[in-house]
Amino acid sequence: MPEKWLKNKAGLKEISEIIINSLNEGIWVEDEEGFCVYANPKEAEMLGYAQEELIGKHWSEIVHPSGYERMKRESEKRSRGIASSYETFLLTKNKEKLPVIISATPLFKEGKYIGVIGVTIDIRKQKELEKKLSALYELSKELALSRDVKKIAEITVKAMKKILRFDTSFFLLLEQNYLNIVSYSGFKENVVGKSFFLNAEKGIIPWVAREGRSYLTNNTDRDDLFVNIIGDFDIKSEICVPIKIKNKVIGVLNAESRKYNAFDEKDLELLEILASQVAIAIENARLMEEMKRSSEFQRLFISILSHDLKNPLTVIKGYTDLIAIDADERTKKYISRIQNNIKKMENLIENAKVYSTIKEKKYKKEFKKKNVKDIIKTALSELEIKAKEKNINMLSKVKGVYHIKANSVIDEVFINLIDNAIKYSPENSRIEIDIEDTEDKWRIGVKDWGEGVADELKEAIFERFERGDVNTKGSGLGLAIVKQIVDLHGGRVWVEDNPEGGSIFFVELPKIK
Repeated sequence: MPEKWLKNKAGLKEISEIIINSLNEGIWVEDEEGFCVYANPKEAEMLGYAQEELIGKHWSEIVHPSGYERMKRESEKRSRGIASSYETFLLTKNKEKLPVIISATPLFKEGKYIGVIGVTIDIRKQKELEKKLSALYELSKELALSRDVKKIAEITVKAMKKILRFDTSFFLLLEQNYLNIVSYSGFKENVVGKSFFLNAEKGIIPWVAREGRSYLTNNTDRDDLFVNIIGDFDIKSEICVPIKIKNKVIGVLNAESRKYNAFDEKDLELLEILASQVAIAIENARLMEEMKRSSEFQRLFISILSHDLKNPLTVIKGYTDLIAIDADERTKKYISRIQNNIKKMENLIENAKVYSTIKEKKYKKEFKKKNVKDIIKTALSELEIKAKEKNINMLSKVKGVYHIKANSVIDEVFINLIDNAIKYSPENSRIEIDIEDTEDKWRIGVKDWGEGVADELKEAIFERFERGDVNTKGSGLGLAIVKQIVDLHGGRVWVEDNPEGGSIFFVELPKIK
């Protein structure tokens, strides 16, 4: 062994101790019975102890109850010479739950197990980030269903609270040369409607709107751009991002704190993600508003469907019938597929016509006394063959007399609901139709044991072109037609989870007084 190395052995030991004590990860060394023999400063800091307080503690004293069984299993592996890395929870001196990743390696001397050395990584920041990203994900689903800009603004401000720590916040939209507050948080007085001048010389909010770039300051005392326009708070940090659609700024998200260094670059990234989701939601809301105003175009479109498309379909169907007469089995199979798709197109056209007619209230005066039992019977009869193709048993418990005042189009409600249940139910299952007396209304339930409807879609599926499963082919008009017809009859329709799996679609219709 070189003499130079021997002379530096003590120095090397000292350097090793300096490195271990300087690590940003915790180091825990225990003996063969699981008692601590060494913990570096970082380990002690994470757990809230002094280093000397940890010496002699058993690992079971610093593990959270939720992580005890996992730690016990891992500890047993060490004695067998197995190293591993895993995520668990430790317990601090103040009884707080500390999420960590532990990488543990068994120690042996002359073939005998003498203990464990473990590296502990504090993952509180990662967990906090995961929580924020999860909040953003949930928000994206909520925003996707929002059709009103004011509602979008309120949802956004609520979401900002989940991903940032601030004292005040704004959601502003740009209108001509002013940024108007649409929603806010942290003010006692109502500040909705107050505005910022876009071309103001000072102010972070106007600057972000003009430049289309995000801005972060953690010391407003030294920031020449900062000016406190609204409120009497002593703001020390501010974060602001633009809301952009196709590179055009339409608004701004802003948050302020009374603390120095309240925000970081990760907060800026999260707020930018939020702003991009908000931009999409606002654009969708505006598009929906434009669609609502285009009733004239809708009537034209329905006319094209009814005449210019239906006539060629009739011709195609006629030719396929002729070809099928002398065709072989393989060709007949293809012809059958063509005819099935022709039928789907015809159904789409009919659904579109029904939807358009209901929207224009052409059915308003044609109401007669009808029995719900007969309506259900008609729907079941029409869908009998379709149900048999999937071996689905349809059972109606609607046996008595349940009178309502209804238009003939009411049949479409139950045809569509039962057809929907067949479409989304597995083969060899069942569908049940029941009725309940709720004082002044009859409540009819169509129950299936299919895939069910996600909570975030329970309202949206009754809008045009919204379907629960995008992989299932359909026009997306069926449930929209159901809602329009039920509304026309002064009733309501909604969907709930079937406790046994699947869905229950409920329709309430007024009784005849």
